[in-house]
Amino acid sequence: MMGYTYSAGYPVATRPENLPTWQSLIGLLPDRLTTYVIGASLYALVAGIVQRINYKYIIVRGRRALPALFFFLFVSTNLDTFPLRPVSLSLIGLTLALSQLLGSWQRPDDIGRTFNISVCLSLGALVWPHMVWFIPLFWYGMYRFGSLSARGLLTSVLGLLTVFGFVFAWCLWQNDYRLPQAFYNALATPDVPFLHAVFEPNWISSLCVVCLVIVTSIYLSLHNTENSVRTRQNLSFLSVFVGWAFTLLCVYANDAPDILCVLYVPASILVAYFFSDKRNLLTYLFYILILTFLVYLLLTRLWTS
Repeated sequence: MMGYTYSAGYPVATRPENLPTWQSLIGLLPDRLTTYVIGASLYALVAGIVQRINYKYIIVRGRRALPALFFFLFVSTNLDTFPLRPVSLSLIGLTLALSQLLGSWQRPDDIGRTFNISVCLSLGALVWPHMVWFIPLFWYGMYRFGSLSARGLLTSVLGLLTVFGFVFAWCLWQNDYRLPQAFYNALATPDVPFLHAVFEPNWISSLCVVCLVIVTSIYLSLHNTENSVRTRQNLSFLSVFVGWAFTLLCVYANDAPDILCVLYVPASILVAYFFSDKRNLLTYLFYILILTFLVYLLLTRLWTS
């Protein structure tokens, strides 16, 4: 509501390196209210899928609504994600692929899930091209979960070729190669922030989330033996997921808001696990402090923008 009141991020700007698919979708938005409603609905859908993942695979016990609430907290306190980003649509495919991956535990013969993962990530890459960098991560996840076989890997490649082959055939038929050219340019033009950027105050909220994940990772390394093998593997993959996203964040600074949205998915589950598993007065005060601090940063940016 505050973002809508202050028109944060509106009108939605398109950069020259954005894919034509995203530019076409932005051109269909009629007004500010519709834009914010669509953006909020997409994030709500992603939070719902995250909640469904936790409910189905019981990663966070006890307070099972925490992952969705933390995802909303992280997204809603980062003004750079308002109201719509290219990743807003791609997150749906990513979370669906994550659900398929967690369900493939010790099922190497279930190649249908492998195909679904590739298709979901490929469709997401048609709006936000950097989604393709998460395909090797999911292959690693299938390996860790004991669900990757030679036949499954070939099926995964077939899923990629199904989507990208259809798109290439369409471009060939239309004699319009703007999409593959923009796709290549987006992936081949990294922007390493440490080489030229100076510290900006709007990074503080993102660094706060990263610090929360680090605290959770340390906690997991000390208490991981208390969980089942499957839960340990799920939490371990989510930690690697965050590290992978953070690495991309250090390479593609221009797409930092989109990459952060992806990072918020595994981070919300990990942070929710910490606050759910470690329940005492100190943890409760720490939670209140984090919540107050993030809201304060949001209000500060709205006031000074």
